[in-house]
Amino acid sequence: VAATLLDLKAARLLPVAEVEDEADLALLEARDLLFARLLQYRAYKQVADIFAGRLAREARRFPRTVAMEPRFAELLPDVVIRIGPEGFARLAVKAMQPKPEPAVYVDHIHAP
Repeated sequence: VAATLLDLKAARLLPVAEVEDEADLALLEARDLLFARLLQYRAYKQVADIFAGRLAREARRFPRTVAMEPRFAELLPDVVIRIGPEGFARLAVKAMQPKPEPAVYVDHIHAP
């Protein structure tokens, strides 16, 4: 892709004959658009190939399905909850309240 882009840049640096016909100009623009789409397609295809390769490699991996070893289970601290039912109720009310609409202040940019 980089080599193709360099070729395009080099071609644009060379002197070009003047285009007098609007139809020719439209055809050139359409060709350029199609070429740009081709480059985008190539880039997406390359990325899709990379993703497909990674998915194929990762399909051979499986998570470990064993219990936690006792020596690590002993390292876990005891869960201490220092909030009562009323505290949980207050938290729930606060969490369920509608959030204020974010605002962008532009007064410092322009004063009418």
